[in-house]
Amino acid sequence: MPRPFLAARWCDVLLLTFEAPDDLIRRLVPAGVEPDRWNSRTHVSLVALGMRHVRVRGWPVPGFSAHLQVNFRTYIRYRGEPGVWFIREFVPSRLLAAGGT
Repeated sequence: MPRPFLAARWCDVLLLTFEAPDDLIRRLVPAGVEPDRWNSRTHVSLVALGMRHVRVRGWPVPGFSAHLQVNFRTYIRYRGEPGVWFIREFVPSRLLAAGGT
């Protein structure tokens, strides 16, 4: 099995999920992506967490092995598969943001 691109241990997780208007979600996701629904409703989540033991392709990244992050996300379907669309992410470094952590 190939190594995952990113691996980390999540800690101190806070997840707040809210119903959001379908038309708003459609404006936030790219064309061809459909909002996912739970009980026929679309949702957004605010997630705050700590990441520890961060590794990229199995290797620790000096200076970034532990950090806090907050993200604002919605839930989508692309080609029928479920996924998450990150509307906004707050991390302590642009390098982390570019790497997708």
